[in-house]
Amino acid sequence: MFVGTLDWKFPYWHYLADLASDTLYVVAACVCAIEDREGVIIFNKDDLLNFGIRQSENMIELFREWNLPEEQEAARNEQIINYFSGVPVQ
Repeated sequence: MFVGTLDWKFPYWHYLADLASDTLYVVAACVCAIEDREGVIIFNKDDLLNFGIRQSENMIELFREWNLPEEQEAARNEQIINYFSGVPVQ
């Protein structure tokens, strides 16, 4: 519940998270419905999609507000997609 509240108050994980760590994965696991199947964590597809959309929208807002280069925004989006590409969903 704490991470869920933090996520709603601070929705900038996609911009700030170190993608070399599990930080973003852990935040997503705390705010999305998950299921443990014999040691494999399966994310609820809709929850993960909603988390991703909300986080991406807020990241884009930061890029626009701070007038950051569009190339950096596109690169970060690609990094986020790659980061979550192997996450099992259902």
